[in-house]
Amino acid sequence: MLQNQIKNTLIIIGKILSRLRLPYCIVGALAVAVWGEPRATRDLDILILLTPEDKRNLLSELTKFGFKTDTAWELHNPMIRQFQTRVMDENKIILDLLEPRDTFQEEVIHNSVEQDIFGVEFKLPTTENLILMKLKAGRPRDFEDALSILVRQDKLNESYLIKKANKLGIMEEMQYVLERQKM
Repeated sequence: MLQNQIKNTLIIIGKILSRLRLPYCIVGALAVAVWGEPRATRDLDILILLTPEDKRNLLSELTKFGFKTDTAWELHNPMIRQFQTRVMDENKIILDLLEPRDTFQEEVIHNSVEQDIFGVEFKLPTTENLILMKLKAGRPRDFEDALSILVRQDKLNESYLIKKANKLGIMEEMQYVLERQKM
């Protein structure tokens, strides 16, 4: 049931993003499910470049499909609401629209790759960039996600991972998951 709800929501999102031609990529649990180990989720995370006009247009389109902005969430999250907008559909599937916080996240969007999900083409971060994003976030679940990607993907650009991790200041985190991967 939940998978069908997420699938239906994702198909709607795909049509809207395609029509509006906005630069984006799907991150979070759904991206991890494609590149790493699938896990349950009730939300869809989309890293997206938006002008104020793009944001108005996107929210207007989402409203036409029954999405509502979660104003209570915005009230309780004043530090990140400038970068994140949360909307919900009638099935309580959460869509987090994440605007880039730094140039690395912008690079992630620009270097994203197309991947078929439920018969619809979506943009996803490269496996390497998703690993780096997860390590940068630094929560225990993110380390597990990064490790699951490392384990499932056998053709990673390790020199890029090391170089970028060093630049992002997450070299210790990278070394940790690389060591765990070899166990």
